[in-house]
Amino acid sequence: ERAKAQFFAVLEQQAVESVICAKKCRVFLLNCDATHMFWARPPEAFDPGSLGSKDARELSANLASCKCNSGLAGACVTSAEAMILADAYNDPLFNANIDLDPESNSLITAPIFRPVGAKRVCMGILQMSLSLLPTNREHTVRLVLDQLVPQIGVALGLAGDNVISPPSK
Repeated sequence: ERAKAQFFAVLEQQAVESVICAKKCRVFLLNCDATHMFWARPPEAFDPGSLGSKDARELSANLASCKCNSGLAGACVTSAEAMILADAYNDPLFNANIDLDPESNSLITAPIFRPVGAKRVCMGILQMSLSLLPTNREHTVRLVLDQLVPQIGVALGLAGDNVISPPSK
């Protein structure tokens, strides 16, 4: 489980460093039948009981899980469409136990696809907190959706099943 959490941490840090106005991000991965998603929890969130038991659960000290229909991330799984929200806190789908805390910034939530034959299947979700200004909004959104999300998909594909498969708990 530690290797999975470290993989998430490196991937998320590289994503933030690649977008100039990014503040932080979270990558969610779906299990094989797309009923649950899991993600790495930052060290400061390792407080036992910090997750709402009806929404999300701790899989280990480093990983958490929830149903794929939970929060903004779950809405993105369901719709397979990206969402750009200026005020995620006030969106009725926002779930503080699951979704990335945007800290008063805009929040992009985008599906990560992998090719399966001739179609694309959602394998995960990227959430990124950004300080979007009117002057950089369109360029930054395009950068994240057209370049960063596909690159994360490739990285996840190359990582192999031992890193990106759901935890066994």
